[in-house]
Amino acid sequence: MEALADRLPAETLARLRVYSDVGEWGELLEELRACVAKRQIPLTPDERDLLASI
Repeated sequence: MEALADRLPAETLARLRVYSDVGEWGELLEELRACVAKRQIPLTPDERDLLASI
């Protein structure tokens, strides 16, 4: 998530950090994937593979 921080909207990043702080990993991944897809955020091949693997 932090590797993508400069490419995520501030409000989304804040929510993702809350999910991380309270251990809501499923919610974090769902929202992160949805945001990346909706906003067509460019990912490196390594970032893409990491998101696909978890």
